[in-house]
Formats: sequence, structure tokens, C-alpha cells
Amino acid sequence: QLAEGTKFKPSKAVQGVETAFYLHPYTEGENQQKLEAILGEWLSEDHELRRQLSSRLTLEQMLPRAGQKGFDGLLAWFKESQNPSTIADNIRQYGDDEVKKKFAQVILERAMAEHPDINPQLRVIIERTEDPTIVPYLEKAMDDPRTPGPIADAMMDTYIRIKGPTATAKLGELVEKRKDVMRSVAFTRLIEVRGEAGVTQAANALPLEVEAYNTQGDNTLEKDAPYLCNIIQTELEKTHKVKDPKPVVKKMLESSRWPAQAVAIHCAEQFKWSDWKPAIDELSSSQQVVPGWGEDGTTLGDIAKQASANL
Repeated sequence: QLAEGTKFKPSKAVQGVETAFYLHPYTEGENQQKLEAILGEWLSEDHELRRQLSSRLTLEQMLPRAGQKGFDGLLAWFKESQNPSTIADNIRQYGDDEVKKKFAQVILERAMAEHPDINPQLRVIIERTEDPTIVPYLEKAMDDPRTPGPIADAMMDTYIRIKGPTATAKLGELVEKRKDVMRSVAFTRLIEVRGEAGVTQAANALPLEVEAYNTQGDNTLEKDAPYLCNIIQTELEKTHKVKDPKPVVKKMLESSRWPAQAVAIHCAEQFKWSDWKPAIDELSSSQQVVPGWGEDGTTLGDIAKQASANL
């Protein structure tokens, strides 16, 4: 390593690369391809080191003149670099559609290999990638309870941007199968994407099997219900300009699915919809046990009785 302020003369190899760079615009055909091969070979090695060896040129300057081999070198280096963001920026700025498609595949492979502890820069790169090639990793991140919440949430946003309306099938699956905070997150995203239809889809996706729910902790159905009622009201108005959530929540109450009914009863109690009291009273005889709601053995009828008393 050179002391600060020390000047050095570039090696013959560096001088040769610099010469190839400067000659490139003035050649064509086979001669230009030979110069691209020289630059591409140079860029196939350690890019951080290459960045330091030439005092006249930057990697960003060389890349557009390095041909396919230069991009192949960058893709190879991306797989192992601990600072991949600069490489990603260069590929996206200078690469053609074919290179970017290859890049999406490399991103997928690295994300799969590193999951769930992915490089922080790689996480940002994934979030900025909107190529369907990376969908398998996004689904893996959303499905895996080991994925940190903020990362799973960000992967869900990316998934929705890529898949558009067709993302709702996966979101419904997450509402059905996840027992943690991701159930509520997916419920919210369904409303964002589909509005009132999303509320209905999410409510119908809540599973009927009692073992599909936590009975303690922060993500029981009882603790999720106030959040879900709030999100139904706020998201419908904010995203879809629906000011009255009562009609779609009433569909939940009138459905034959006890999880949707339990949440709808809580919404009525939370928002003081006293005109619902007769409909809620009709459920007061239900013996359906609602896991994780109050004391063990609490039934849908118990929830209905409490709500009716408070209306």
C-alpha cells in the first residue's frame, strides 16, 4: 500500500488497458473486438482492486467499452462481493436487456444461497428489481417465518409490483397459512390491491381450523382484530375512497366463516355500530370455540354476547 501523496507509474498491464480504452472509439470490427477483449479480461478480476490501479480511468468509464466479457466479469464478481451495490448500479446503467436478464438470475441465485441472512445491500438490490425472475426468492422470503419482518414486508411490496393483480393469490395464501404478523400484513395488502373485494378475499382466507391460530402472544386473533378493523376502515378510504366500511364488514358477519364473523363482531363493537345489535344477537348461541380469544374455551357466542352488551 502506498503512503498518502505517493505517486507511482502505472504498470505496463495498466498502461495497456488504458491504451485499449482510448483506442476503442477509433476502431471497428475485429480490431475493436480485440480491444473489448482486453478490457473485458481486465474487468473479470477483483473490481475493487481494478478501481485502484488506474489513476486515469474508472470502472464506470471502461464498462461500456468492455463488451459482453466485461459484463460477464461483473456478474461473476457480483456473486461474491460484500459491496454489490456499485456493481448493480453499473450493470443497470450500462447493460442491455440480455445482460439485465442474466443479472436478475444472478440476484436470485445469491439471494437463495444467503437466505435468510442476506447482505443488506443485496436486500436493497432485490427491492429495486422488477424482473419476474426473482419471484421464487420473494415467495420464499414471504413464506419463511425466519425472514425478519421488515425484509418480508419489503419483499411483499416488490412481489406486488412485479405480479400486479395476480399477486392476490399468494397474499390470500399467506393470510391462510401464516400465524404471525405476516397474516395481518398480507390482509392489509389485499385491501390495498383490491379494495372491498380484497377485504372479502382476506376474510374468507382466514382458516377455519382452530390450530391455525396462536393461542398466546402478540398475534392471536383477538389481538389482531382491532388492527384489522382499523385497517379495513383506513385503507378503504385512503386507497379506494370508500368512506363507509360497514357494507363489506356486514358481509363478513353474514358469512358462514367463524373467523370473519368474530372480526366483524369486534368491528361493530369497536366502531359502536349499535344498529347491528340484532344481527349480532343471532350469533349469541354459537358454540364455535375461537382460539386465542379471552379465556380458553371462549366461543363465538360469548364474543357476540359481550359485543351486544357494549352496544
